[in-house]
Amino acid sequence: MSSLTSNRDRTPKEVLVKLLFFLALTFMGLYMGFAIFSASKDTYWDFPNYYTSSRLLAEGESVARFYDNAWFASRGHDFGFERVARFTPFPPATATLMLPFSGLTPIAAKRAWVIVNVLLLFYAIFLVRQICKFDWFLSAFLVLLLGASLALNFRLGQFYLVILVFLLLTYQTYLRHKWGISAALLAVVTLVKYFPVIFISGFLNKKFLLYFSMSMTLLLVLQWHYFGTDTLMTYLSILQEHLNGNIEGQGQHVIAFQSFDSLFANLFIEDPIANPNAIIDWPTGKSVGKAIVLFLAAASALWTIRKVKSEDKAIRRDLILVISGMAAFTVLPASAAYHFILLFFPFILFFRIAYRLLSPQQRGLLILLFALVANSAYLNVPFSSGIAWLDLLLSYPRLWTMTVLYAYTLKIVHTTSFGNYSFQNTGLTHHEFTKITPAA
Repeated sequence: MSSLTSNRDRTPKEVLVKLLFFLALTFMGLYMGFAIFSASKDTYWDFPNYYTSSRLLAEGESVARFYDNAWFASRGHDFGFERVARFTPFPPATATLMLPFSGLTPIAAKRAWVIVNVLLLFYAIFLVRQICKFDWFLSAFLVLLLGASLALNFRLGQFYLVILVFLLLTYQTYLRHKWGISAALLAVVTLVKYFPVIFISGFLNKKFLLYFSMSMTLLLVLQWHYFGTDTLMTYLSILQEHLNGNIEGQGQHVIAFQSFDSLFANLFIEDPIANPNAIIDWPTGKSVGKAIVLFLAAASALWTIRKVKSEDKAIRRDLILVISGMAAFTVLPASAAYHFILLFFPFILFFRIAYRLLSPQQRGLLILLFALVANSAYLNVPFSSGIAWLDLLLSYPRLWTMTVLYAYTLKIVHTTSFGNYSFQNTGLTHHEFTKITPAA
């Protein structure tokens, strides 16, 4: 009855908005269903990297050899993968991810992994509903906004939906003061994919930090004991190049990385094959440009964090998680579309806080920018103006969209008063979401 009453109180425009909401939700659900079905048909792209490493680990091979691209690729071929498998630049612990499925054939293992990810997708929606107190429709809509990033995670056999669920669980258990469990969850995903460590910035409870330090130390010691010094030293040498946006076997000019590192490499560093006609032949320009970008990102983040220090403790925690996460995604040295599944974590925290404090236009722009970043795989449309520098700049749609999203987030934080916000009033239904009048 309340839903019927809500619909009767709506203007024609709001009825249209609600209709569009359900059409979009239906389309996104069908799109994800198709992506899941397609993912179960082959062992495409990244899955061979994970499966091959776990299969070799199960057979007793030294992980140090995994960083030999030629040897690792040949073993991938032995397992039946047509695409060249590569372990670089993964942390050693990544080799353990597919151990539960290493006894299966590659296609059976991929299908099992797809089923795990489908369950995790529903669990992620459930966690959003629990954490944010949104209804099922709205929770599903916001998660499915990940679109292409989520579809590629299924298609390529990636691990980032698992990490997102771990981040949501880290946050949920942190709110429940289960410091040990929360810290252990964050430590585990940090060991496998080091990027989540950026979120330590918002979890500043002393007990949490102690448990995180203990968990991380234990995991690092176990990794050293299990994989050996040679493996870790090999990985650290590769990691240094990775942080400079220069991945072995791919180089530093790959536009698909959609990073400032890649942009500056193409602007300033000539390469006879990858970039024979640099816009400006000034190799030092990459280091200078990167230093400026890192300074601006760090300075703007710290300036904004300083601004929110006077806010309520819980709001300050969430805003720090949002700001540090957004800043880190803006300056990633090399990225792929599926990495931006993790952007959902700071986005949903910010959306939960900002929704009732923003106008419908501001809320719409925030959601649009997030959706564009998450679905940026569809923005890479070939374009040629005949002007080399302009064509280069237009080749980085995800980079620019992410930069705008970060800047817009900072603007909202600086121009919004959070003093009247209460976490007791965060519940939101799709009925309220689709109203175009300002939220109360």
